Amino acid sequence: MTTDTNQLKVHKKRQGSQLFVRLSGHLNEFSKLEVEVEPGIDAYCFDLEELDQINSVGVQVWAKMMTSIPSGKQMEVQRCGLRFVNNMNLYANFMGFHSVTVGSFYAPYYCEACDDSRRILLTPEEVRATGSLVPPKKNCSGCNKLLSFDGVPAKYFMFMKA
Repeated sequence: MTTDTNQLKVHKKRQGSQLFVRLSGHLNEFSKLEVEVEPGIDAYCFDLEELDQINSVGVQVWAKMMTSIPSGKQMEVQRCGLRFVNNMNLYANFMGFHSVTVGSFYAPYYCEACDDSRRILLTPEEVRATGSLVPPKKNCSGCNKLLSFDGVPAKYFMFMKA
C-alpha cells in the first residue's frame, strides 16, 4: 500500500460566525476533507496557499466537501495556487453549488532576465482594473525587470467570467 508523505492537513479556526480553514499538503485519494456544519456558522473562508497538489480524486474530494455545506452560506477562497485555479476553470461543479468569492489567487509569470518562473499573488479587482481580463504588469522581485505572463490570459482568468 502506498502512503502519501505530504498528506492533507486541515487547520480550522472559528471566529464568531466565520470558520477559517487552511489546507496544506496534497489533496488526493488519501485525503479526508470534511468541514463540520455547525449551527451559527454563516461564512467559510478557505486559505489554499499551502495546498501543494490536487489530483483528479482530490478534485472529487473537494467537490464533495463543497456540496456538503448548506446553500446560502458565504464562501470565499484565498491565495489559490495555480493548480487550484486550473481546476476552477476546468470543472463546472468544482465549487459545488455555491457562489464563491475568490479573494486572491496566484498567477504564473516568467522573468526572462533571471530565467525563472514566478508565482504572483493577484486579486480579481487588480485584474479587472486593467479594463479586461488581462494580467496586470508586474516586476521581478530579483532584478526589477518587467515579468511576462506565463499562460493564456483568456483561459487562466476564465473563472472570473462566471
